[in-house]
Amino acid sequence: MVQSFLDHGTREEINAVGTLVGKMLPVYFPQLSFREDGCEIINIGNSMAVISGDGTGISEEEDSVVAFEFKCPVPGKTYTTDIQYKIPTHYTTQILGQMAVKKCKSLVFISYTHESASYIHADINSNLWEQTKTFAEELYGTDNPPRPTRRNPNSKTLLADLKTYSDTCSFMVEFPLYLYRLYRVHVHQWMTNNMYMESMVRNGMFTKTLHLLKKYYLL
Repeated sequence: MVQSFLDHGTREEINAVGTLVGKMLPVYFPQLSFREDGCEIINIGNSMAVISGDGTGISEEEDSVVAFEFKCPVPGKTYTTDIQYKIPTHYTTQILGQMAVKKCKSLVFISYTHESASYIHADINSNLWEQTKTFAEELYGTDNPPRPTRRNPNSKTLLADLKTYSDTCSFMVEFPLYLYRLYRVHVHQWMTNNMYMESMVRNGMFTKTLHLLKKYYLL
């Protein structure tokens, strides 16, 4: 079940990225280029945590301005909409970590379905991120962390704070989507004609995202 959810997200992420580049960047972030991210490793006491973001908005000066996170929920929910209009609490530690490691003050959370996509804006909360790291270190920060036998007394407080943080994130807009189809487009020609990838062209950055995005309707 869980693997099928992950596979669905992997298949649909190309459409979420295309919707960002084709619909959102020209309106909300016309001065930025999209760059696909790798993972970052941080220390949690004597242990480590891997934080893997989906992408970053890069300025012409190569500064990281805003982080991007894509979620592609599996359709067919019974008691709620397929698309998300607020950031679920269980994603809050992930997005806080992304902003912290990328040194971005804000994050764009995109929820993508085949009907539409939503944009939810989140701002960094450094105190809450440090609180989360401290809690993780208490649980997993030793070389051989013991298996928990009861709920940590601080978990209730942290969960309440994360729920409050989720409520402070702002739903911005819901907009139409882009779907991809195959085109035989020379990669260099495509990149030089796409102003939102110009900085990547100048720096010779041929990433997986560049090869994927050449398939969209807008190119």
